[in-house]
Order: sequence, then structure tokens, then C-alpha cells
Amino acid sequence: MTPTLSQALPEDAPRLNQISLAAKMHWGYPRVWLNHWAKDLILTSDDWERQRIWKLENGPDIIGFCAFLAGREALEINHMWIAPPWMRQGWGRYLLEEALRRSPHPFSWIEVVSDPHAIEFYEKLGFVLVGEVESYPPGRMLPVLRRAAQPPAR
Repeated sequence: MTPTLSQALPEDAPRLNQISLAAKMHWGYPRVWLNHWAKDLILTSDDWERQRIWKLENGPDIIGFCAFLAGREALEINHMWIAPPWMRQGWGRYLLEEALRRSPHPFSWIEVVSDPHAIEFYEKLGFVLVGEVESYPPGRMLPVLRRAAQPPAR
């Protein structure tokens, strides 16, 4: 069965939040860090009011999701998560590219503040490192990556 993409609904939030937490835990971060980051990993009803949220389903199960916040010229990726059993199978690429293709907002570039473990994923999709921002714990830096609306030809 091939996973399908559709817009996520507020009632999907419990499963989406499970995925973001499981994906972050997959990297072996200490529990105290995860607890500190939880508010940024969890979707709330406000997220549906200000973001476009897409889900990737395999049959009845949601296996990943992404969320974009539209700016004047850019889309900001606020969430991009694949459930750990589905990682490294091309579904993250499919989810992101298909969701961007379906975006109703015109944009010139896409930007993401990424987990350090995801840099390689984004670079394979044509993103380049443009900076970094401090995270938690103090001194931990997160990469900021950007890409033109259309990825470079392969």
C-alpha cells in the first residue's frame, strides 16, 4: 500500500503529537531535554488556525506530518516528522515535496530551523545552511537551512 497525503484535522492531533515525540526520542536525547522541548513538539488547536498541516497515511495509520507557516515570501517549516519505523525509506522526502507542491501560498523560498540530526535530510533536498540559533540546553545550536521554492535539478 502506498501512503497518501492529505490535510491533517484537529482530531488527528493526538497521533501527530505521538509521532513528533517518538521521532525526537529516536535520537536518544535525555528525558530532561525532551521535557523542556515538549511545548514546541506538541500541536495545539492554535496551530490549525495559523499553519497548513499535512499528514501522511498508510491505510488507517498516520505515519508522518509536516506543518508550514506562510510568510510574505517564504514558507517556514515548523514541523516535519516521520514515525521512527518509517524513517529512511523516502517517505520524509515524499511528504515534504508533495506538501510543498500542494501549498496554496506562493513562496520564493522555504526555511527551517532543524534538529542537528536532520541536516543531511534537508541538504539532500537542496537546502543550504544559512545560520544557526541557540536552543536548549544553553550552548546547543540548531541549524537554519533555506532552499529556493524549486529544488535544484538532480
